[in-house]
Amino acid sequence: MTRPYISFVTFTRNDDYAGGLTKLRWGLTYLAEQCDGAGLDAEAVIVEWNPPIERPPLAEALSGLPPSTSLSIRVITVPSSAHRTYRHAQLRPIHGAVAANVGLRRARGDFALIKVADAYYADALVAKLARRTLDPRRLYRAVRHDVAASVAQFLGQPRPQFLARCRQNIELSNEHLSQPWVPFRLPNLFTNASGDFQLLSRERWHALRGYWETADVLSFEVDSMLSYSAFAAGLIEELIANDPVLYKIAHSRSHSARVTGGETPFSKFMLSAEQFMNRRRHSSLFTFGMRAIFNYPPKIYGGVRKQVYERSLVRFKLLAAMPWLTRMKSADWGLAQQSLRESTLNRGTWDCAATS
Repeated sequence: MTRPYISFVTFTRNDDYAGGLTKLRWGLTYLAEQCDGAGLDAEAVIVEWNPPIERPPLAEALSGLPPSTSLSIRVITVPSSAHRTYRHAQLRPIHGAVAANVGLRRARGDFALIKVADAYYADALVAKLARRTLDPRRLYRAVRHDVAASVAQFLGQPRPQFLARCRQNIELSNEHLSQPWVPFRLPNLFTNASGDFQLLSRERWHALRGYWETADVLSFEVDSMLSYSAFAAGLIEELIANDPVLYKIAHSRSHSARVTGGETPFSKFMLSAEQFMNRRRHSSLFTFGMRAIFNYPPKIYGGVRKQVYERSLVRFKLLAAMPWLTRMKSADWGLAQQSLRESTLNRGTWDCAATS
């Protein structure tokens, strides 16, 4: 059976999540143009999670997309009843890790990656993918470049002009941040904003059982955990391009904007101690080590407090050292046992040949 080379997996819903429907529609339009131009047989797998009852379903809202000969577009719907089974479901309308896994589990491509709804690729990236030279023994990463929110007004312009606007308005480049030695050395992996571009072979996604599916909807650090699990499995991490190839339009509903710092009496005391020690010319490495060992300050997401330092460092180290820990994930990852409604919005030439 003919299958696509790349599956682009997106999870969203028909509201203002990830910047709204306009960003999703133009992201699909530009991606289809790029796949057609480069000759890349691909599919976009859109996971519609917990659809709002007051809005039309995504398959209906996205009707009328321009046809494409290379990009098939599928919409897989996960009902609200599934969302309500996770803790703190009322705080966030999407469980990002499980939603991503739903698409990854059902992706047909030789390789698959997560494409957030409000991210846009440079033509050079799609052309590189179309060469079909990806190595299944590698985890491919790309730097996410955050561009000014004002760039959204240029959506709908011809693709070259829009991408030029993105390149001219970069506000932050989420570069590779080195991992410090505290209190133990971690592999120097590129985990900064990793969830916006992690490209693996379909076989490897299944071997790793996708992202870690947390019992609550917050999904903290599951993208970084995936990188460490891939390292433990022997995959080599590789930056797919040096030039800007991945743009994301800034908006107030982003994950980073919704995560804030929390205060407890203990964390206040430790932060004061940090200030005292820093006056004694202790390095930032010392501060990082103190936070790692004593697990402060907490992060607040929608009123829920998470102790992220302990979780990050200890779990990352274990995942990097013990490949068998991936077997602790459910074999039914990605809601494998659930029958989910699926709609096809576009069928590429390769897809038509496969089903004829």
